[in-house]
Amino acid sequence: MEKALDIALEKKDPQKKLERRRKRQRVAAAPSRSNEMATSRYVASEVSERVHERGSYQCVFRGPDGTRCTARAALQIDHTDPFGIFHSNNESILRILCPAHNRLEAERVYGPAFIQRKIDERRKCKARSP
Repeated sequence: MEKALDIALEKKDPQKKLERRRKRQRVAAAPSRSNEMATSRYVASEVSERVHERGSYQCVFRGPDGTRCTARAALQIDHTDPFGIFHSNNESILRILCPAHNRLEAERVYGPAFIQRKIDERRKCKARSP
């Protein structure tokens, strides 16, 4: 039973997952399309994993006193140059934030009223769908 638990935990470990992916990769990474405008907010899983690794699987937000957020669950990809303005998924402008700090940054860039309106719109759409 303990061995099965160890195997299950190893499969869920993000660092082990990244190591397994790197072992499977035989072909060099495709050239970056950083100069092209992205048509979607979708971030490839390989890029997402590298961004999470770069952030040490922890929210990278730092408070005014320089203290780093300790959140490690439900992390989200954030664009330091807002996607809604620049339309780029270049890996160098991506970071990971916890949901609270992602919303804080979105409100800082777009304004609290705009973000609340978008949240309300999304909730209405979800309520209508079966």
